[in-house]
Amino acid sequence: MRRSVMPEEELRNKQRPDSAASDESGDSDKASKPAVKKKPKMIFLIGGVLLLVIIGAGGYLVFARSSNAATNGTAAITQENKSSEASATEKPEAAPKKSRRTGGEKGAISTNIFFTDFPTSIINLGPSEGSNYVYLKYGFNLELDSEEVKAELNNKMPKISSVVDTLLTGRKWDQIGNQRGRRALEKEIALAINDELETGQVIGCYFTTFVAQ
Repeated sequence: MRRSVMPEEELRNKQRPDSAASDESGDSDKASKPAVKKKPKMIFLIGGVLLLVIIGAGGYLVFARSSNAATNGTAAITQENKSSEASATEKPEAAPKKSRRTGGEKGAISTNIFFTDFPTSIINLGPSEGSNYVYLKYGFNLELDSEEVKAELNNKMPKISSVVDTLLTGRKWDQIGNQRGRRALEKEIALAINDELETGQVIGCYFTTFVAQ
């Protein structure tokens, strides 16, 4: 049998539909796939901006706190300096007056200035166990810290005599009849008289008469 040969042009036409079909099928596959949007770059960009904002806000807060602390510290130092200057310019307070010394106290200075014009007096004693004494006759001399006190004692003698009589009245002989009791009375008398004086003070009281009856 004789094989028929197809012309070359016809052969090409038969092959073209297949390639076209393949092209069309390829295009249709590409069209059927959804387009994927690429956003990674946008996300990184937004994240970077947010990070910068957070860092900037944190730095501002730290700076603000440090500035406030420095301002407060400066104000405190300034106030302290002002207080120191004010205290330095203030006048020192006057020293308190020395307490009055009484006869027989340690530290009393002997002056050998005596007041011997104090009158002898008699007072009533309180009831005492072991004795029947009712009256006490007493007299004393006073040692002074200056001559000026003598004039004040003479001017205030009636009042001072009454103060001493009141101090001794009612004492019990069993309490004041010994040496220790008399020394205690001398200190009390000097203190009571000093409370009435303004020009000076008594630094010693010494009994010259001390007789119970």
